[in-house]
Amino acid sequence: MPDYMFLLESRLSPEQRAVMLRVQELSAALGFNVYLTGGTVRDLVTGASLRDLDFTVEGNPSKIAHELEKGGAKILHEDEKLRHVELLFAGDCEGSISAARDDHYVRPGTRPEIRWSTIMEDLRRRDFSLNAIAISLNPASRGLLLDPTNGLSDIERAEVRGDECGREARDARERLDRHRASQRNRNVHRPQNQPCLRRHAHVRRNRGRDQHCESRTSAPHQIQKLPLDVSPADFRARPLAASIVML
Repeated sequence: MPDYMFLLESRLSPEQRAVMLRVQELSAALGFNVYLTGGTVRDLVTGASLRDLDFTVEGNPSKIAHELEKGGAKILHEDEKLRHVELLFAGDCEGSISAARDDHYVRPGTRPEIRWSTIMEDLRRRDFSLNAIAISLNPASRGLLLDPTNGLSDIERAEVRGDECGREARDARERLDRHRASQRNRNVHRPQNQPCLRRHAHVRRNRGRDQHCESRTSAPHQIQKLPLDVSPADFRARPLAASIVML
């Protein structure tokens, strides 16, 4: 098993290493569990350059961000609803601190309710498995890799797989519609349903033909009423067009 902390510390710049240690200290002082997550872990595993540091805490990240601000960091954007803070750390290191959360849908088609959760629930809700990996920065489990959706295996296979259990990039209504469509397609290809589908298609074709004939003989035409004294010979001699009056 790789030593991810050794790998991380060997890949970080001195400025990034100082930021990580400071975030660990503040999280421990506030009683928060903190994890390195998202693109930072993905870039670490793939060997790409570590451009920014993304932290996830089981707590309120604003408290950590304001303490970092006292040491020279700049808050670029803060979303109080999602508890997400983007910062420019001291030493011009970019990154973010977010609260671990879960999106709960009361019923399909509604907006999700945000619930503060554990790191494992936060990872499972993410869009892609390769973004659902974390490294613990806590004293009791420092360096432990958390991978609930098997994203590490997807990275090794160079495969991008959407997390079927996640909910961030998929609305509940879209998932429900996709499920209904798959059920319809599955039922179409079942052998026992083919006779019924053929009868249904035959009825639809006959119904469409009847409606087409009806539309040609009714509107927008109207049959002219013939006088009672017209003889059959006169009627046979009368052209068909004369028996129909255009509206």
